[in-house]
Amino acid sequence: MAKLKTYLFSLLGLGFLLRAIVAIRPLKFIDGLTIPDDSYLSLTLARNIAKGLGPLYGDAYTNGFQPLYVLLISPVYHYFAHDLITPVHLALLFSAAVDTATLYIIYRLVKDISQAEITPFIAVFAWAINPYVISTANNGLDTTLSLFFITLSYFFYTKFIKPNFEKTRLLIWFVFGVLLGLTMLARIDNAILVAAFILAVLYSDYNVGSDLRRSAGHLTMIGTGALFAVLPWIIYIYQYTGDLIPVSGRAIRYLSLSWCDHYPTLTNMYIPMIKLGAGSVINQNLTYIILLILLVLTILLTKGKNRFDELFERLKAHNIVLSFVCLLFFSYTLYIFGIWYSKRYFFPSAFLFLLYIATLFDIIYMLLESRRLKNIFTSCVLLFLMAAAGLSPSFRALYFSINTNEQGYMNFGLWAKDTFPDSTVIGSCQTGALAYFAQNLKVVNLDGVVNKPCYERLIRREAIDYMKDKRIAYFIDWTNNLEFIQRESRDLTPDDLEPLGKIDQFKSWNHDWHVFKVKLAK
Repeated sequence: MAKLKTYLFSLLGLGFLLRAIVAIRPLKFIDGLTIPDDSYLSLTLARNIAKGLGPLYGDAYTNGFQPLYVLLISPVYHYFAHDLITPVHLALLFSAAVDTATLYIIYRLVKDISQAEITPFIAVFAWAINPYVISTANNGLDTTLSLFFITLSYFFYTKFIKPNFEKTRLLIWFVFGVLLGLTMLARIDNAILVAAFILAVLYSDYNVGSDLRRSAGHLTMIGTGALFAVLPWIIYIYQYTGDLIPVSGRAIRYLSLSWCDHYPTLTNMYIPMIKLGAGSVINQNLTYIILLILLVLTILLTKGKNRFDELFERLKAHNIVLSFVCLLFFSYTLYIFGIWYSKRYFFPSAFLFLLYIATLFDIIYMLLESRRLKNIFTSCVLLFLMAAAGLSPSFRALYFSINTNEQGYMNFGLWAKDTFPDSTVIGSCQTGALAYFAQNLKVVNLDGVVNKPCYERLIRREAIDYMKDKRIAYFIDWTNNLEFIQRESRDLTPDDLEPLGKIDQFKSWNHDWHVFKVKLAK
């Protein structure tokens, strides 16, 4: 037992170390590797909350963010009120710690569903060294915190509810509801997970012959617990914004539909979105997918080919996660869109693939009769995982890349800070780093993600009118976002945006920044 604990703590330490090393690298290097512009949006809001300004972005309050992460990070700015860099590193270290906690939940979860003692250690190792996971844990966003609550909710359900479904006490159902409420506060789209759990509960009630009253009791306690968790936030945000529906999702959908002039069809939107989404899932999880294929082939090449009934039965145990991932995928590819965020939107797919890997590994391991074969099999899996990570360019870049001029957003924010006089009004569709680093400027968000007044003008195709009303002096963005503003400006004239050239010193994600002077009414 002591030896197993040593293995576990060693793996947890490895996981944290791999994440923390990235988190403490100079920000100028990791900014372009892992941190999107939205990270700085969240950190700007956290800073304003710490200042006592509430969820203020620019000159208006917003609900266009994931609340739990922002609220948990905001105390950092109480102690580092005038430091722009240290809070970013602390936010990344916080996510590293959260993902290490997720590692422990994965261990407990896989341990409970496995026959072989070694299986949970394989699962933990596979997650600990995954470049996709390490990169996501350092994106400065809510993604890792969200997955922590997803895994915790799933573990709680499989540990305390599913085994004794008929005898589960009401208090357990209430606590489960609280966890689901926190999961939704971590990311609002986790409401899809709640829906998957509710369907599972109703199906289980039906299977055990529960009457309508008992089913209603289960759902009532879940709902009460969830409301207990989210009600303080609902009251808080409604007090500031008068709105409960996040503007971010609506704005992202509108921005995406602008590509097809707001008339989506199978060929111009839906099929391309599904292809892009599927490509992202496959690309980010390629190591896991290849390993799954190899494990299935291993079963086929052994006498285990007669064990497919057991395989499917054990894989079915994870149908809640499968349902969640599928619903999440189609929600984004067929309705919300915003596929450029797919790397983090579809991050829960990695958890699903990991559960499948653990299941297949466990079945094969138990099929092998000799200790020698078991050791060879385990060594092959470990070597594959290590080779896949070590040979991955993205893994090496996390620790060794020193590219500072072609990726990331920090350069843009610092450049604007030093280039324009104080109080200059700057507009952009990408304002995270701009607002975070250039506090001397007045920054106006123009994609509506954290700016409901802007969103309301966009849907009336009054983008340029809104820019003039806000007295925006300069519009700075990529070409594709310029085209978005042009499409959503019904009364745009050729001289409304005077091109001043592109910024030569740097790029962001290999895109050039272009500067335009806005013609204002006299």
